[in-house]
Amino acid sequence: MKHGHLVKYTYTAPAYWASYLINGDASGMDDDEAAQCDAWIDSLGYGAPVDCSDEGEFAHSNDATDLGGAVCTYTFLAPHATKYRYLYVIQARFEYGWEDIDETEDGGNARYLIGEYRVAFGGGNRHTPPLRTVRRRELREEAAE
Repeated sequence: MKHGHLVKYTYTAPAYWASYLINGDASGMDDDEAAQCDAWIDSLGYGAPVDCSDEGEFAHSNDATDLGGAVCTYTFLAPHATKYRYLYVIQARFEYGWEDIDETEDGGNARYLIGEYRVAFGGGNRHTPPLRTVRRRELREEAAE
C-alpha cells in the first residue's frame, strides 16, 4: 500500500519464543517448537512481530497455544485492511457495447494500459475503438468468507 495506515495488533505467546521471533535465534527451541511458532505466525498473516514485552508473566493459556506458562505480549504492525478493493477496469467500446478488456488495482497502471491498448487496437487511427477506465469496488475474497 502506498499511503496506508499501519494498525497495531498484540497477541500473547510463549515467552521462550521471543528470541526466535524477534532475533531469529532458534537455539533454545527444538524443531517441533520452531515449526509450531512458524505455523502460528503464518496463520496471523502479519509477518514477524516488531516488539515484545520485556518480562514474561504466567498465564494458563495464550493466543498461540493452549499450554500454560510464561508469556510475552508480541506486537505486530500491518497495513489497515478494508473489506473492499478498488479496481480500475479498462473497457473498449465495440459495436455491441462496452466490454471489459483488463483490470488493475493501480490507477497509474490503468493510464499506462489505456495507451498500450490504443497502440494494440490500431495505433490511434480512426478504427481504434474508444477506451475508458471505470473504477469498481469489489468485496475482498477474505472478507466474503
